[in-house]
Amino acid sequence: MQWYRVSSIPVLLAVLLFGMTAILLLEAASSRRAGLRRPVQWLYILALAVYFAVYLYLTFLSRKPSGQHRLRLMPFYGLMHLFEGGVFHLKIFREAFLNIILYVPFGTLTLAVFHEHPHAVRITVLSAMACTLLTEAAQYVFGMGLAETDDLIHNLLGALMGMLGFYAVHSAGSALWDSKKSVRI
Repeated sequence: MQWYRVSSIPVLLAVLLFGMTAILLLEAASSRRAGLRRPVQWLYILALAVYFAVYLYLTFLSRKPSGQHRLRLMPFYGLMHLFEGGVFHLKIFREAFLNIILYVPFGTLTLAVFHEHPHAVRITVLSAMACTLLTEAAQYVFGMGLAETDDLIHNLLGALMGMLGFYAVHSAGSALWDSKKSVRI
């Protein structure tokens, strides 16, 4: 993938931290006042739409077709070659790390949108899998990079991390509100 640079990692992590903080505040506020749930839900939907626009840019619009249809189906190929020749290959690590980070917001925001649905976790995981499979298939068909199973694994890992992050933030927001309720006189 050519959409990143080493210096982009701190920016991505800062955006991720800011996003999780914003979700904590939104969840705490919407737990506090029932009337805020719908507007907060619309903010999550808007954030998810912005995420998809950025995702489309990073995975398709910023790339030029090479005309080569490249496919790698061996799982954990990158991990097997991470320390090849006794040398740590930063490029392989960076690709895996950024593929994971790319899907953390997907897991967080999709779960936030569907949080009250009884199958929210299933919807989020299946959506992440479908989005990744469609992306990899499109990259293969249009010759816009390497379609590989490692990307599927890393993207799902990122989505799962995002889901765990949402649940942690949601629980913290609920705990924060519950502690404020008990202090009231």
